Amino acid sequence: MSDLAERVRSIGEHMDAGYGPERTTAALVCLHAGLRRRRARRVALGSLAGLLCLLAGTFWALRPGHETAMPVTRIRPEVPFSLSDGSVMTPLGPNSRLVAKTISPHLVELELVAGSAHFDVTPNQERKFRVSAGRVAVLVLGTRFTVTRQGERSQVEVERGRVRVDWERGQQILDPGERGSFPPVETARAPFPEREAPTLQPPPVPAPAPVEVDWRALAQRGDFHAAYRMMRKKARPAGLSEMDDLLLAADVARSSGHAAEAVPYLEKALVLHQSDARAAVAAFTLGRVRLADLNDPAGAAVAFSRARMVAPTGPLAEDALAREVEACFRAGDKARARVLAEEYVKTWPSGSRVRAVRHFGGIP
Repeated sequence: MSDLAERVRSIGEHMDAGYGPERTTAALVCLHAGLRRRRARRVALGSLAGLLCLLAGTFWALRPGHETAMPVTRIRPEVPFSLSDGSVMTPLGPNSRLVAKTISPHLVELELVAGSAHFDVTPNQERKFRVSAGRVAVLVLGTRFTVTRQGERSQVEVERGRVRVDWERGQQILDPGERGSFPPVETARAPFPEREAPTLQPPPVPAPAPVEVDWRALAQRGDFHAAYRMMRKKARPAGLSEMDDLLLAADVARSSGHAAEAVPYLEKALVLHQSDARAAVAAFTLGRVRLADLNDPAGAAVAFSRARMVAPTGPLAEDALAREVEACFRAGDKARARVLAEEYVKTWPSGSRVRAVRHFGGIP
């Protein structure tokens, strides 16, 4: 055993393992460099993963059909703005300013800062749809309507459905075909008579003259018959020139059962305010009066054609074309009705009036 141990020791003295201090130091340097590279790779992978999560979150927030709370965003004039449920908001005229304040599954808040805007809202019982305009707020469940700013007051016109208009001291429900300016103009009240002194007997004071209510205030309160009687005395078509007054006078005439007397107001509105954003509304209303109330389908066709000409891509363009097809058919111009019906089907193949258009246009 001692010989074997001696031989092993001798062999060990003559062997060189190759690991001196210099080589050990170099190996440590290489080891630390490798560790640094691994840490750098981990940091880069972590940053890449965070970036991918951020991009995924952004894509989810901005994907089509996703509604979320958002800061105030201005909607460009005359460019429709739609939601994922099919609701469409369209500012009317280059000076109209509509901003979106909140868009979420349960609340849509918009503000009409100036001008007019048309709203076509898809019914949704689980969501509140609110449009503020000056001192007025319009609450909607599902309807089609137009709001026009008039300073701190606003005019609301309902085409379909129902809206509730709120202001500081009250609220009012508007049904299809109704319009009004809000808040309503408050009428002046006669002062209370002064109480007589208990001992002195002053000379009698003449009673103040009664304050006459303006026909506009009566119309805004819904008393169209009283408004019509006063309007016939003091608001004939020749004496009115403002677009708001002309449209309101036409509504008073129609709502009080005097549809024929609405025509001069509407025709004057189209002559004096051809470039107004509401000219299409005036022409469309004139077409409805001539077709439904006056049995004048030829004149109605001309009016509906003018509504399309004033605003060929406006919110009333589809309905105006459909009504023009019906008017031409009832006027006996079936060839013109068919041409217009083919135009409607080509432009709006899934339109809400496509069945009626095919019927009146003779398209199978």
